[in-house]
Amino acid sequence: MKLKRPRFTGNKTSKFSKMRIIKNLTVISLTFVLLFTSYNGLSMLQTTMNKKEGIGTISQAVIYTSYGLSSLTLPTFIIKKFGTKTTLFMSVILYLPYIAANFYPSWITMMPSAVLVGIGTTLIWASQSTYFNESCAMYCALEEDARLKKFEDNKKFDLNSSNCEITVELRFDNERMQELSIHKLEHNTDNREGQLQNAYSGNYKCDTKELAAEQTIPDSENSSVKHSQEAFQMDFKRITETNTNEYSNTLKETKIAEIDLKPLETLADFSTERERAIFSDKISTHHVSDNQFRHSNHSFASANALFFGWHGLAYYSAQVSSNLISFYILRRDNNEISNRIYNCTCGFDYCNSQVECFSNETEEITEGTRYLLTAVCIAFAVIAAMLIFLLLDPLEKSKEPVKFSWHHIIATIKYSKKKEQILLIPLTIFVSMCQGIYTADFTKAYVSCAWSTSQIGLVTVFYGITSALTSMLSGFIIKYSGRIPVFLLGQLFNTINFVFLLLWRPEAEQSFMFFLAGGLWGAFIGIYLSQLRAFYGVLFQGDEETAFGSCSLYSAIGWSLPFIYNDFLCTSVKLYILFSISCIGILGYLFTERIYYLENKTIASNRSKYRD
Repeated sequence: MKLKRPRFTGNKTSKFSKMRIIKNLTVISLTFVLLFTSYNGLSMLQTTMNKKEGIGTISQAVIYTSYGLSSLTLPTFIIKKFGTKTTLFMSVILYLPYIAANFYPSWITMMPSAVLVGIGTTLIWASQSTYFNESCAMYCALEEDARLKKFEDNKKFDLNSSNCEITVELRFDNERMQELSIHKLEHNTDNREGQLQNAYSGNYKCDTKELAAEQTIPDSENSSVKHSQEAFQMDFKRITETNTNEYSNTLKETKIAEIDLKPLETLADFSTERERAIFSDKISTHHVSDNQFRHSNHSFASANALFFGWHGLAYYSAQVSSNLISFYILRRDNNEISNRIYNCTCGFDYCNSQVECFSNETEEITEGTRYLLTAVCIAFAVIAAMLIFLLLDPLEKSKEPVKFSWHHIIATIKYSKKKEQILLIPLTIFVSMCQGIYTADFTKAYVSCAWSTSQIGLVTVFYGITSALTSMLSGFIIKYSGRIPVFLLGQLFNTINFVFLLLWRPEAEQSFMFFLAGGLWGAFIGIYLSQLRAFYGVLFQGDEETAFGSCSLYSAIGWSLPFIYNDFLCTSVKLYILFSISCIGILGYLFTERIYYLENKTIASNRSKYRD
């Protein structure tokens, strides 16, 4: 695995300030809120609202099949060809036909538009991840520049303060230097003594910025002056050596110990040499590079986790808003407290093969309600597209003159052979399967079967709230505890959720249990979805497009599976499969973290050897 920091050379990216970076990330996050408010509300209802002839379920399977296939070919090419901003804009537009197709759901309207949504899903996640990763690197570079500038300013201030102290000491010590000169002179007169005092003291000026030396030591042919000069130099050297010992215990290795004892032409020469010596001891080039490497790796990982965590908050907020909208709109047609199908076994033992589990509730959704819900969703999607078009700054670095080549497909496939990617495949599939099973099974086997289709939106609000909160909080926690405890916490929530769904028998009279189930489901999905993509960005720095394309490929597989076998397996079997994959996935993640740690340790060790 090759670890490297992203570097930026574009003109525009170099001008981004911290606030501008935050503004751009906020625009993208708001776009996701609006777009997925429009899409998720309809997506959650496909297995119930459009279940006639299985159009809704099959359209979802087509979406994620298209998502997987396009992940092999399009993300790297499109992002490099058009840039991240244009790619984001195009991907939002590709969602519109599918949303509009819900006006008149049929095979001819839903299936082609589902293919477009799959392509749009590939592009929007790859471009969002690339934009966030590059923006995070820029933000960290600005932070690092600010730290280095502050560090250099502090060192400059400390050095100048030290120089001032030396100057003051020498000024107040004029009488002692004069006595020392008299002691070493064979012939001394008041006139010579005055000349030496004036010459030396005229050169010691304390300035808050630097030690200035404007006059040179007078060059006299008289031997007494030369002896006096040498005597002063010896005393001056002793004083400065005493002072500089405060900076380093190994001063003998620095350049100040190598300063020649020949007569100085100017005191400025000595000040310059001393400054160079102190900095070469205190801030060796290799030492700074090593510290910067370690610190920048940690700060980039922390900032990346925080950025993706905030984006997860925005993304899952859309679950709240979309399902609130669908809940209140669908309530117009269904005022029943319960839609319980008493001849059907709901919950963990639910099976689609049971004929008694099907109802005609879909027919109760009037055309007016369908039109209103679809129109509201289209309006949100259009606003999302306008936000990207008008407010987002392009990252010119990601736009390159490139031609489509089958090498992109080969590169993505080859990328899947990396041991780190192989180990992350189960967890990547699991995260997407969770969302697919929630959409295709939980909403139908638990909520719609035992309570009512109109309540799906309200239950999913709690799913969205907990997802958003855990996504945001995980970014903060990682900054202080690291990734591993957060991922293990996600697995703990997943285990609790599995046991809860295994034991619970849903009843409409216990409505709070539905909200608890939705909240538990959202808790671990919020952690995994945001932080797994952030980990991809940290792990595969410099190859973001290909890495996120590979991530999208396996995410698509995870999304597709629940819809493909939806009508053939019972809910219990699906949940057992899901939990088994999660256990394999968390083990693969831990092995990947171990590899990443060893790689970093090896690089740091090599740099340390080079420095020594």
